[in-house]
Amino acid sequence: MIRKDILPDVWTDGWHCEAPAKAITVRRNEAMQLVLCHHDDAAMFMLREGEGYMTMDDIENADITMEEGSSLKLYRLQGIHTPARQLTQLRINMQRDAQLEMCTITLGGGHVRNNVIVRMQGEDCGCKADGLYLIDREQECDNYIFVEHAKPHCHSSELYKGIMDDAARARFNGHVLVQDGAVKTEAYMTNRNILLTDKAHVDTRPFLEIYNDDVKCSHGSTIGQLDEQAKFYLQTRGISERTAVTMLSYAFCDEVIRGIAIPALRDAVGDMVKKRLHGELSPSCDECAIRCTTPCNGEEAHFEIDPSKL
Repeated sequence: MIRKDILPDVWTDGWHCEAPAKAITVRRNEAMQLVLCHHDDAAMFMLREGEGYMTMDDIENADITMEEGSSLKLYRLQGIHTPARQLTQLRINMQRDAQLEMCTITLGGGHVRNNVIVRMQGEDCGCKADGLYLIDREQECDNYIFVEHAKPHCHSSELYKGIMDDAARARFNGHVLVQDGAVKTEAYMTNRNILLTDKAHVDTRPFLEIYNDDVKCSHGSTIGQLDEQAKFYLQTRGISERTAVTMLSYAFCDEVIRGIAIPALRDAVGDMVKKRLHGELSPSCDECAIRCTTPCNGEEAHFEIDPSKL
């Protein structure tokens, strides 16, 4: 029996999205690229380089229907430097052979919360959902994702990574439901986190709910710090401690960045992440988490990173 009523409990704990739901349909055998942009720098990039993309600003509540054989690449860029709370809700229903790739990049904000529900209601669907969140000061970021496998031969993978500095706090709640009859399911969920201070905190809860035996499923989470030996090695090669931290942090983020399928957008996000890690996207030096004596536009702010060498 397919359970239709199940929803994550996080929808009922006091958060309410007042924005009206935007209905989006990806037609049968259609391919769509959708960028939801909440970051000024990224918005300017998309206006300049965005030919062939669909760009929508400030969509907080969306219902997306993917018809048979359709494909959707969905990217969300968030980086609002305000103490305000921001809630986004995405509900995605997938029909037979629909293919979804999505990635959420959160570069700041007051308290950002992203709720995602994906329902694979036809056979041979595929869902790849990644996320990256970089927060500091007293910022908070919550990512809640629910993926339902209702039919056979569907595949899903979720990879969320986060770096928390100062007294920042993050939460990850991932729930994969494999229904009775959804045989040959493959589902993988991973959440990895780095804490840069003793005051930073993360709550992580990946969860699998499986009602048949013919599946390949795994889930896991990690919480740790930057590798001190790797940082020391870089410093012995003449690299400053500040730049070493930035390089190691970027190498940690690179796995998510490389998963962005649009080359121009991937390069832009990589550049924004470098700037965010170095403090350049902070509104002023007084609010930057990195207490340094050199300006952010100094020589150390510009470098090339080959993550394969780290």
